[in-house]
Amino acid sequence: MGSSTNPTVTLQGTLMNHSSIMHSLAAHVTLAAELRNYTTVPYVLGETNSLSGGGASGLSNVFGSALWVVDYSLYAASQGILRAHFHQSTTSPYAAWTPNGTLTTNPPYYGNVMVNAAIGDAPGTVIASLELQDNEDPLISAYILHNSDRRQLSRVVILNMHEWDSTTAGARPLLTFALTVPAGVRGAHIERLSAAGADVTTGVTYAGMSYDYDLRQGKPVVVDEAATTEKVMVERHTSTLIVDIQDTEGVVLHLF
Repeated sequence: MGSSTNPTVTLQGTLMNHSSIMHSLAAHVTLAAELRNYTTVPYVLGETNSLSGGGASGLSNVFGSALWVVDYSLYAASQGILRAHFHQSTTSPYAAWTPNGTLTTNPPYYGNVMVNAAIGDAPGTVIASLELQDNEDPLISAYILHNSDRRQLSRVVILNMHEWDSTTAGARPLLTFALTVPAGVRGAHIERLSAAGADVTTGVTYAGMSYDYDLRQGKPVVVDEAATTEKVMVERHTSTLIVDIQDTEGVVLHLF
């Protein structure tokens, strides 16, 4: 995505930005597509992460980077990149966890949790970018996922990457999304990737769960009971799901 020492790199302009992510992966996407004409060998990113040089504090180690992990991973997967190996170390800002000294679970870890929840455990999950109508906002991205054995839409991911910091005054903005879903879908369970702001390093949750080391040594702990059971029903006669997503927040919709 860029160098950790580049002064022009920013959270909003570089990491929390779908256009920037597409630009960063463009060469890999082109090469992966070209290779598919000649071989079935999978295209793998052998070593990758947010910013070269171990990442940068205030960018790679804050909640905004968790949203980057989700968008980067799902966009790569939607473009035929089978696997991405995220580089880790014991001290790098972009590390998903800190295994020595003061033990911590870091924001990028939560991005990986969300990606795992979105992809699921079904073999051959198919991922595609979802084009939102009349929207060219590079700070919003969305994906649809279905299990290839059933050919049925299973999950939808939406990311609102408009930056909101924990120190920002006023009410936190949100965006409302209306999704037309296939016949037979009654509603969706909602799992949110949330925190107080893009700039925080603690207090991150996914689906109301915390994986912070201090709570239970990294094992999941329910910290928001209501968030574990959140759901939305299809609007009658319209086959539409309506979901509100705050700035600097992402959701996985598990359709049922």
